[in-house]
Amino acid sequence: MRNTRGRCRHMPQVAPLSWGYDLERAHPSSVYRYDYVLAADVVYHHDFLDELLVTMKHFCKPGTKLIWANQVRLESDLVFTENFKKAFHTSLLAEEGEMKIYMATSREGDGGDRNRPSMPTGCRLKA
Repeated sequence: MRNTRGRCRHMPQVAPLSWGYDLERAHPSSVYRYDYVLAADVVYHHDFLDELLVTMKHFCKPGTKLIWANQVRLESDLVFTENFKKAFHTSLLAEEGEMKIYMATSREGDGGDRNRPSMPTGCRLKA
């Protein structure tokens, strides 16, 4: 945290997170709002992918951008990706082989295209 001292408005916090379990009590959506949620290489406990999607939805409310990077390894990764695309407005930011990086926004309170993710001006991502 020493690299953020004096550089951010809020002090970064680290807390344990169990996918899909007791999320509202541990991280109440009335208190916690996020501009960005970053998830990299989190699709590895294939018995808990439903819980992972519930967790992503809990933290990604209207106004939040979810950036998810994943390398497809198993068939269940593809099923999860399809469920992810159904749960969120998504755009593919980068792709290199089986590695994909998505940006997503909430479908909650969906008002059409205004919730669709858009690339920030002048932003380029490389995989």
